[in-house]
Amino acid sequence: MNPNAIRRRGPVNDAPVREAACRVLVEQGWGRFTIARVAAELGRSARTVTERAGSPVELAAQLATSVAAVELLDRCTDLVGAWLLSRDVGDPAPLVRALRRTARWQGSEGARVLAELVVVAHFVDEVGQALAESTRSPLRAMHALPGGDGAVPSLIAMSVGLAMSARAPRAGLLLDVGAFDSYASACVTGDRSVPLPFAPADHMDRVPTLDADPVINALLNQMLSSVGRRGYDGTRIKDVAAEVGVSEGFVFSRYPTKADLLAAALAHHDEAGFALNEAYVRGLEADHGRGVANAVMLRESLRPGREVGRARVLEFARMSWHDAAGADAARTAADQLRADLLAEPGWAAYETEAEFHLEIAQFVGVLTLPLLLENAVDIPFGDVTVPWDRVRRERS
Repeated sequence: MNPNAIRRRGPVNDAPVREAACRVLVEQGWGRFTIARVAAELGRSARTVTERAGSPVELAAQLATSVAAVELLDRCTDLVGAWLLSRDVGDPAPLVRALRRTARWQGSEGARVLAELVVVAHFVDEVGQALAESTRSPLRAMHALPGGDGAVPSLIAMSVGLAMSARAPRAGLLLDVGAFDSYASACVTGDRSVPLPFAPADHMDRVPTLDADPVINALLNQMLSSVGRRGYDGTRIKDVAAEVGVSEGFVFSRYPTKADLLAAALAHHDEAGFALNEAYVRGLEADHGRGVANAVMLRESLRPGREVGRARVLEFARMSWHDAAGADAARTAADQLRADLLAEPGWAAYETEAEFHLEIAQFVGVLTLPLLLENAVDIPFGDVTVPWDRVRRERS
């Protein structure tokens, strides 16, 4: 008898199950995360894996606690400790080195598990609860450090944002010398930003006009809303069509696949959203400066009631990791955003490729903070964004 056959029928330790599950999650994504695939990766039966790990949701919740939370807390401990040292010695170099360590970490399997699950957590309650319960208490303690009101949440957000941006074309630029210098300097200056102006971002709550045809407009908006509430994998064209009051055939006659419908909705929304957002930000920037404008934008993005919009942005980032067409669309959208921003007065003078990528990573990471920290909307982001803007302008 083959001895391997005997061993394969024996009990499976939790660690091998978790390792196999991590590989499936990272390589195939949440939409293909099944017990059968984990079992195939492990070389055991699906029944054996189910007995040891439960359902895919239960297994994902275990990974959130045992892998994702551990990775996040390790990175945040390193960054916050380096921030304290840099502040004490009056030199950003220790924090720069820690940020570079994070940039090297961002492509690791643990970082990619964190990135996948921190998005899934917005659509799957069990995963979100497991991640929050495992991280909130230690992150709260870091946030309570003297002088950490704005800097510590920014560093927490940067940890998550770098993990989520590991697959971006510009991720490697962060290993260049000087990539983190201005950001680290802003984190350790100790400056307190001016009180942020009251400027409600009402445009974030509007249903945009994405097409002149009211039925197509409703369809595109409903697709975006469904992805923000259920995730791409949980969104069914059947449900989207029913909510709009049209047939599946009507949808598929115009958009052959679910991906085609989402791509059309996203393209229209990006165009409409960019115009509204830029008008809002430029108005703030003209009166208060870019650092304050960015801080207000972050605060407004975190207000209660905007959970669907945040989840949609995070899901769009995750989808491109496992879909070639999605990756191409994400790359094209990022390139167009950069081109549009650099065409605006005041950007091209000092925005490097690495810093553009870093600023996007910071914004994406901030969108996850309501899951990780209580009262995230009250974080004084200007404590970092205002000196960051000043440092870069002085350098340019």
